[in-house]
Amino acid sequence: MRITCPHCGDRTSEEFSYLGDATKQRPQGTLDVKVWNDYVHIRANPHGKHRELWQHSPCRTWIVVTRDVTTHEIFGVELPSPPPSPASGRADTLEPAPSPVQRGRVGAGASLKGEGK
Repeated sequence: MRITCPHCGDRTSEEFSYLGDATKQRPQGTLDVKVWNDYVHIRANPHGKHRELWQHSPCRTWIVVTRDVTTHEIFGVELPSPPPSPASGRADTLEPAPSPVQRGRVGAGASLKGEGK
């Protein structure tokens, strides 16, 4: 199976890690143990077209892959939606982890340990 990374282009599936169902929504405004248990542990086993979260290991990019889980045919690859503003109070979308360069910890005279920042 080949997957197209939006940043690196067409790659083999060995460079990617499957992370789960991209349609599952994080529970909002509840501390109910059953609700959270279901969110964390209960997964559907769909047939046909499905949206999944994958991560491209070399560039650490999170992507949403729409594919047929029976035939492995890929219909589309996209970056996850940007997270909502903090004012919305929603935290149900994924944001790619910032790289050390984006965090300002590498480059421009900074060391890997964050010294010089």
